[in-house]
This record gives sequence, structure tokens and C-alpha cells, in this order.
Amino acid sequence: MKFEFPQIIVDLIVNLYFDYDVAANTYPEMISVTTLIDAPYVAQMRKLHEQDLKDKLNNDYDFRLQFARKNWWLILGKAVHSVMEGLPEDRYMKEIRINKEFGDCIVSGKFDVYDKALFELSDYKVTSKFTTSNEIRLRDYFYQLNILKYLLNTVNMTNGEEKYRIDKMNLILFLRDLNPSDMFSNQFPDDNVVSTEVSFIPENDLVKYINDRIAIHLSEYQKDVNNNGCSEKERWYTPETYAVIRKGGKVATKLCEQKGVALRMRDSLNASIIEKNNKKKTGKPEELYQVEYRPACNKRCQDYCDYNIFCPFRKKTLQDIHSRKHIIEE
Repeated sequence: MKFEFPQIIVDLIVNLYFDYDVAANTYPEMISVTTLIDAPYVAQMRKLHEQDLKDKLNNDYDFRLQFARKNWWLILGKAVHSVMEGLPEDRYMKEIRINKEFGDCIVSGKFDVYDKALFELSDYKVTSKFTTSNEIRLRDYFYQLNILKYLLNTVNMTNGEEKYRIDKMNLILFLRDLNPSDMFSNQFPDDNVVSTEVSFIPENDLVKYINDRIAIHLSEYQKDVNNNGCSEKERWYTPETYAVIRKGGKVATKLCEQKGVALRMRDSLNASIIEKNNKKKTGKPEELYQVEYRPACNKRCQDYCDYNIFCPFRKKTLQDIHSRKHIIEE
């Protein structure tokens, strides 16, 4: 029996991808909270090449299919927010967009749910299980929710007088890739849906953060896009390493920055194994160790940025075929 990625889902995902409230061409005069905490260069790529991406998706079916496979989880995000619409309106405020001026820039944010009975503001994320241990990603989400709280508290949305009390903030994560076996490890949570309380950032610190992020976006926007790029942090950069692993294995016993260190460790481990194997009279001999070269990688550029095919920086830094992962034979 053959299964294929359905065409109707491909079309649905492509349509969902471009369904956002803050248009790309308004950047940087208007910046969404999501864009504000993200890489400025990605926002530039989106503004410059949004139509190019749409044309590519319309004219290249293989690219359209791969794009949908990579972004399939958008359906989960849409489903979660659709379910939230069923919450009773007399208690919950849902998905209201708020704009606030900061100098010459407008920051725009849309919160997910405000509970008027418990005075709680919550944000929902459909994300990877690895987010729960990614301090950088969680920090960005915490700032995002604090900014939404600030917008809700400082912008008059109805009659110019109403203020909203917020006693607690929650980040609720839907872990799209949690497996049953993960629940028995200490690395991941036990449940597919988890929440964590978000601490309040002092208002002065938060306003400074917002203004600093705006300044960074405006400054980067003035630079030549062909001679600019995301930072290592924004690219999720990992340097090249040399992994000491068992033959046939995938998990490294040790990751080394220098090839010589890895080779010496391999030789030392193998010497001990050979000695033990020579003493064995029965049973399968232990596998020897080897050194695997793992090239430097910009993980976000390579696997997650939807505008990487247009990015001048990525084109300059593409690794050739000789820089792929391989076993060192020496």
C-alpha cells in the first residue's frame, strides 16, 4: 500500500503560511512582536522576496511539495487556535491585535487568550519537544509574552478607560514531536501539552528591550542586504567537531574541537578494546571506535529558513560536497 502527501494539504499549508496580519511590506515601519524578537535579516528577506517565494511555490511543484512537508505543523497551530475560538466570550478575550507607537515605529502584537476571571494571559505554541530545554528560545518566548502584556496594559482598546489586570502569565506548549519513549527520559516532559509560568519583566527593562530591538532592526535595515546576514546565534550555528563513536553507532562518546585530540582518544580506546578482544575466548568481539568529522552547520539556514534560496549570505557560505560528514581514515 502506497501513501503520499495529499495535494489538498499541500495547498492548505501554502495558504496558511501567508495568512498573517502584519504584511511583509510594512516592515520596518510596523513590526510584529514575533518579528521584533527574531532576526532582522530574516524580516528583510521576507520583505524583499515574499512575492518571489509565492512565484516559486506556484511554478515549481517539487519545491511546493517539499515546502509543505517542512511546514506541515502549521495545520496544528491553526487547529489549536481554532479550538480556542470556542472558549466562552463572557470569560475569555481571544486573539485581539494591539498596536502601539514607539517613536517612528509601530509594534503590533496579538495575544492568544486573556482569562478575565483569573486575570491570566496565556500564549500557545505548537513547537518541538526540544524547545523545553532550549533556554534561548524560551527566553524569546518569555519576552514576547511580556511585550503582549505591556501592550494590553498600555493601549486603550475600547472606551479609553478600561485597563486589564494581569496577575499571571502562562506559556503553553504543544509538543508536536514527543514520542511515548520520551516520557521515560529526563530530557523531555511527560505530557504532550505542558505549561510554564512566565515571570514579569520590570516595565523599565522591558521598554528598554523593545526600543533596543527596534533600533537593531532599523540599523540592520539600512545595511546592504548583499553584504549582511544573520548572526551566528540567529543562524543556530554549530562549529565543526570531531566525534569519537563506535563503529555502526550514531551517538558520540566524545565531541572534540581538534582532530588530533579525537584521533588520540580513538587510538587509546581501541587499544583497550583490542586487548580485551584478544583475551576473549567466546562471544562477539567489541566494536572499535572511529572518528567522524562533523562540519560546521547553520542549522536554521539549512533546514528551517523558508527564504534561504534567496539569501545572498547563504549562497556565499554553502558547503561543497567535500565538507559533508564523513569518517576520518587515518
